[in-house]
Amino acid sequence: MKRLLATLVVFFLPLSAIAAPNITITFNAPTNYEDGTVIGADDQLTYRLYCGNLPADYPNWVDLPPGTTSPAVVDMSYCVQGTPGDYYITMTAWSAKFGNESSYSNEILRNISPAALGKVVLPPTIISITVN
Repeated sequence: MKRLLATLVVFFLPLSAIAAPNITITFNAPTNYEDGTVIGADDQLTYRLYCGNLPADYPNWVDLPPGTTSPAVVDMSYCVQGTPGDYYITMTAWSAKFGNESSYSNEILRNISPAALGKVVLPPTIISITVN
């Protein structure tokens, strides 16, 4: 069984220009399997984006739709689950032909701010002030 060559290189665009909690991911799709064989047109690759709050620990993931190409807009709702903070993000490629997943790509650290999640706290309302 051939394994995919794990050479996904991942880049992210800033979050500020994107509706929250989406990110735009730019990546180089693999062109070869680990043994050096070229990935043919008969193998449909799909991608999975993993994320977590610790390096190399990815409890959550998002499957990108079949046919996804770079750059791709990814809804991070499931990954971040409404919690702002630092997220370590990586991705893999899945071979439909051989039914296996590549190893992780390089890891990128991104901060998902409360504003990016649409959860900016409203200011308090002053009810009264007493002068003593």
